[in-house]
Amino acid sequence: FLYFIEIMASKRSGDFPPSGVSRRMVGASGGLEIIEEREMSNEMVVKKAVAALISKQAANIKKRSTYPDEPAKFLDSEVDLEEEIQSFRAVTTIPEVTKIVSLGAIPILGQLLMHENNDIICSTAEVIQELTDPEQTDQDDLDELAQAFAQEGIFQCLYEALRRLDETNVDEKDGIELILTITDQLIDAVDDPAAADELNCKQLSVFMLSKLTQHINSRTDTDVSYAETLSALLQSSESVASHLSVSLIDKDGLLHTTNKSETVSGTLLLLNNISRFVKNRDLVTQQDLVITESIIDSLCALLLSPKGKSEFSASHGIKLMLLLIEPRRKKKNKGEKKTSVAKQFQHMLKHSSLKCISFAVQQSVDCCRALVDDDGLGILFGFFTMCAPTEKPKNVEEHRDMEGRVISIINDLLENLVVKEHPDQLARVISKFTDPSKVELLVKVIVSTKERLSTFEIKLSESKKTISAEYQMSPEEEEIERLSAGLFQLQQLSFIVAVVSTYDEQIGAQINNALSESGLSNVEMLSILKSSV
Repeated sequence: FLYFIEIMASKRSGDFPPSGVSRRMVGASGGLEIIEEREMSNEMVVKKAVAALISKQAANIKKRSTYPDEPAKFLDSEVDLEEEIQSFRAVTTIPEVTKIVSLGAIPILGQLLMHENNDIICSTAEVIQELTDPEQTDQDDLDELAQAFAQEGIFQCLYEALRRLDETNVDEKDGIELILTITDQLIDAVDDPAAADELNCKQLSVFMLSKLTQHINSRTDTDVSYAETLSALLQSSESVASHLSVSLIDKDGLLHTTNKSETVSGTLLLLNNISRFVKNRDLVTQQDLVITESIIDSLCALLLSPKGKSEFSASHGIKLMLLLIEPRRKKKNKGEKKTSVAKQFQHMLKHSSLKCISFAVQQSVDCCRALVDDDGLGILFGFFTMCAPTEKPKNVEEHRDMEGRVISIINDLLENLVVKEHPDQLARVISKFTDPSKVELLVKVIVSTKERLSTFEIKLSESKKTISAEYQMSPEEEEIERLSAGLFQLQQLSFIVAVVSTYDEQIGAQINNALSESGLSNVEMLSILKSSV
């Protein structure tokens, strides 16, 4: 009776049906139907919503196929379909949302992403974005939904939708942003996007890079999304990154199987997107900062494959990174000051470019030789002097990251140039340690790294006393943590000491003296080095 009282009160006030009750459920027997809606389980709500969506889509397909050249005759069905899609958004908040997988809604949503009407594409993108939003959907549900979308070819649908939408149209631009957000969310949720749909993931990467290149002189907020999503996709799949590194792309973003005069590799396109900052970086925007950092992250992903390293070397990538770290000086006007964004941009460029070089020189003789031949040692050892241990660095994490990358690059230079017998370049690297201050700094870094590792061992030992055996780390996990805590860097430093001491006895004697003064010895360093073999 309370339900009927509420209904009668709503009719008198004009608020009928009551708030929270769907008007569509009210018919001739309004009261009874409202009671059914209130008592309907979440599962039934999902079933009804999916059935309604399938019905409206089928009606629209029938009208379009019957009257393909008479839009006026299928317009009503299009309006009904879009309204149904908007209503379907309510399902995304229901705990039983994963029921849409078994009910067949996933392929329907994928098909709607490729609808001839761009408004329907954008409305569908809203629904899928909410379904794949980690802040809205439970993690277990998100995993199930993401895998279902991937299995139903969602990356092809996303690719086709991006190609269709016009970024100069305000509403469709919002749709593009939604689709890029969906792509980003699925990349995080799906274990290996390329394994689910390698072809369309590759097409997506080429498309996004082409869009960035088209807008190279006039960046937009959408370009920020393109750059961030491209970086996430390349970092999630080595096969996609390797493919993009050598893909031959023309000015229209089309792939070619043979090399033509108007095509360039994906690697070179990425480098071209940031090369303009060699000369001009004082008028940069926040968009430039985010896009450039994402592009360098994309380059790092490409450099994980031998193809990427080879193309990076051939495209003079090392030379560009060195120029980005230390730009050509230009005369400043009196009273001219750098903006806050320009300072942040320069800081980001230095550290991101150093990171890129560290990826490039790993197992690449060509990149190591380029770093030496392009006068990169001065810049590298300039960073090395900044590795001096300090009690309170401004940013501990950044300082440690920089230290690790510099040590890694020096280690890779010595390893690659020794193994492949390039005496001239090797001699130039070793000669940097003829400066006693460099030897002193090398030993200081060794000592501080060893202290960091010792601190970790003490904490690990103490934790074993307080944590029950079932919650303790396995031996493999302990070793991984130990390597991260400083063991890996200590092994690299030991290798540097061994190579430099072997190839130059005088420097070796200086290192041995400095180690002795710090309570260490070459024998101990050799023992650490052997542990890495």
